[in-house]
Amino acid sequence: MKYFTLLLVVLVLFSCTKETVDPVVITNGNATVTGVARADLDLTQLGLEYVPEGTIIMAKINLGDLVLHDDNDSTVYGYRIYKTSVGTNGRYTINVEANELSVDVSIIGEDFEYNQIVNDSLIVRKIYTLATNHTSVIDGMNKVVDLTYNN
Repeated sequence: MKYFTLLLVVLVLFSCTKETVDPVVITNGNATVTGVARADLDLTQLGLEYVPEGTIIMAKINLGDLVLHDDNDSTVYGYRIYKTSVGTNGRYTINVEANELSVDVSIIGEDFEYNQIVNDSLIVRKIYTLATNHTSVIDGMNKVVDLTYNN
């Protein structure tokens, strides 16, 4: 009886297998996020001005968005960050990986400092920051996201 019970326990333990499902990898292409970055650099003029050339803009995606799976947890797949810098007239362009699934993109801007013109006789050093912007893209998409820095 002892051996029968032991045999039964062994059979039960080793006959149960957990079924695992491997994620299905989708063919990745890319999408483009582009726009104009502005800030209020000159209070003597109406409207916003272009942020300085060379200001860094980044796009962050969850790599889990690139696979077909029930769980796209970032702790499993991680993130990828793409960088670019602002060019003339505040323009920026970032290419990110994408596919036919919806890929969430967080747009993050590097802080910059600038001597803001308050009036004809007063200039004040200001630090400009960008709140994170969110958008979604799919393969082949061109998405326009204009950015506004605050101080």
